[in-house]
Amino acid sequence: MMKFYSVLVGVFILAIAGFIYWDYSIHTMKGGSSDGTWKVLFREQGPGSLEGGWMLSVKQKSKEELTVKNVTFLEGEEVLVDVTEFSDGEDVYGTAHTLHPFFYPNLYFGDPPKKDVSYQVQVIWESADGEEQSETITLQ
Repeated sequence: MMKFYSVLVGVFILAIAGFIYWDYSIHTMKGGSSDGTWKVLFREQGPGSLEGGWMLSVKQKSKEELTVKNVTFLEGEEVLVDVTEFSDGEDVYGTAHTLHPFFYPNLYFGDPPKKDVSYQVQVIWESADGEEQSETITLQ
């Protein structure tokens, strides 16, 4: 009887691991900055979400206090969204946004990515010493 429960638990764990792998790898495009400052995720919203579709999020991974000035999401050469105003707080769905460290989990909501088209996110920010910097991150 103990073997049966061990096998049952093992199958359950494999099923959960498989679902997590499928959910995060197949239906996700992601990228990061070369120095590790930024992480970008373009991810299909799961079947349990109210919105459906694909959502873009940008997250600061460094601890430095940066002021984000602009985030642009490009599909090939076409600008899908260009955001220049950011604030701390929650949106109407209760999703939290923070400025320090920067985290905007729903900057863009739209259709799935097209095949054979490149997707990039450009982040422009100002460092604590006032120097403006930018980086373009290619999603894969």
